[in-house]
Amino acid sequence: MKYIEGKDNIYPYLSGPTIKYDINKTIDAIFEEQAILTPDNTAVQCMDRELSYRELNERADRLACHLQSLG
Repeated sequence: MKYIEGKDNIYPYLSGPTIKYDINKTIDAIFEEQAILTPDNTAVQCMDRELSYRELNERADRLACHLQSLG
């Protein structure tokens, strides 16, 4: 990860490959597709922790259900 220094903060700047995607799909639909295609691949990593697409998708689904239950 590269960092760009701002006036008062340091902002993380992510650089990586660019991909083409269907602009008619929502980000959550694109993520779900990726989770189905590569469930065991690393989706996110921070320090020494990482989550696979499966794990992240399961957590996102639980959070969505919880938020929906709150109304």
